[in-house]
Amino acid sequence: MNRHTIIFTLVATFAGMSAPGATSAAVITKWTFNSPSLDNAPTTGSSVPEIGVGQISTIGGINQTFAQGSSNDNSPSGDFNNNSSYNTFNYPPFDSGNLTAGIQIAVDTTGYKDIVLSFEHRHAAGASRSFAIQYASDGVNYVNITGYDAGLASNVFHLRGHDFSEVAALDNNPNARFRIVAEFFSQTSYHPAGGGPNYMSSADNRFDLVTVSGTPIPEPTGLLMAAPFGMALLGRFGRRSRR
Repeated sequence: MNRHTIIFTLVATFAGMSAPGATSAAVITKWTFNSPSLDNAPTTGSSVPEIGVGQISTIGGINQTFAQGSSNDNSPSGDFNNNSSYNTFNYPPFDSGNLTAGIQIAVDTTGYKDIVLSFEHRHAAGASRSFAIQYASDGVNYVNITGYDAGLASNVFHLRGHDFSEVAALDNNPNARFRIVAEFFSQTSYHPAGGGPNYMSSADNRFDLVTVSGTPIPEPTGLLMAAPFGMALLGRFGRRSRR
């Protein structure tokens, strides 16, 4: 084994010892919609993330207030009846505006990969039973990725979301965007979540615990730390070989 092979082996071994271990998913941004101060009023929430940085807003001309949130919210800000949700209503009429109305989520995923979106959704009985999840990697052009419906189980929160780990364009991306929009149940109209005869555009859809997660992308600290060590060895072996 020549001296260069020895040096490479030692550097690689040192880098392996110094490299960070396997990383796990971490919350990038999370909304609980609870007021930052405990005001004992679910109808006075906040659209500022409780964890991380991001923006959430309505699209399609719908209205938004705050209402009682999911019982699965165990964050400190949800104590003392301070548990709020993002309450949306005044969706399009039953036969128009397919895939245009709902909420939009903007999160910078720089430094993360394998992005996952999760949230809870409560459909009122007269609200659309069907919704679609969309994404945009450029912040502008949205693509349908999946859909879901209330399954005639209205007025309760359902856990929803999608694993975008196969969409590499959302990794390490400052322009990652998501939309959750009402979708026609059939080709021509919305169907009510409660199974009754009438869809009502005024019926509310509540969203809570909206979370964007990802796996941190590790920096190559092992090799960076090993480089000076390797150069020192190279210089030492070089001096010895000239003696």
